[in-house]
Amino acid sequence: MGGTNSGYASSNPGKPNYPTIEFEGTDGRIYHMETGWEDAFITSYERTGSVPVSAQRALITPKTVRRRRAVDAQFAERMREAQENAVELLETAAWNRARDGVVKKKAIYFNGRQVGEDVTVEYSDQLLIFLLKANKPEKYRESVNHTVAVQEQRNKLQLWAEGEGNDAATVAAILADFDQGMQRR
Repeated sequence: MGGTNSGYASSNPGKPNYPTIEFEGTDGRIYHMETGWEDAFITSYERTGSVPVSAQRALITPKTVRRRRAVDAQFAERMREAQENAVELLETAAWNRARDGVVKKKAIYFNGRQVGEDVTVEYSDQLLIFLLKANKPEKYRESVNHTVAVQEQRNKLQLWAEGEGNDAATVAAILADFDQGMQRR
């Protein structure tokens, strides 16, 4: 590359021509890659959680990001941390919307003129349910009675084993193995 940018920036007039660096990748190979865009990318990625949007804001391509993440463990860790921060922002927004609702304003017209405004607060019951299930699963998760399904599978196994012409001892051993496997779960 020799210090020139062969990617997004050089092919678009007015975009920065990032310098290149040489470093050893996680695979032991030597890489020549653009540098100088990482902080802008990470800052945007923390806020958006979107590689394409953040790459565009850093004036690089998503491919540049993917290549860098694949061979640079430190950059991959920074991306992981930024993604965690982005998810935390989403969780905060979800909590606020579920708890406080969203204010909706609608203009009221009479004879073509605005005469007022209707203001309501809308809450998301579905969002509230998701948050409760995620944060207190022992109380709010969907409960399924697995006992019935397991017994049905055991009955099918018994019918199969008997249908294969096995003697009673073999059928009993097959069912004992099944029961033992289920107890380990």
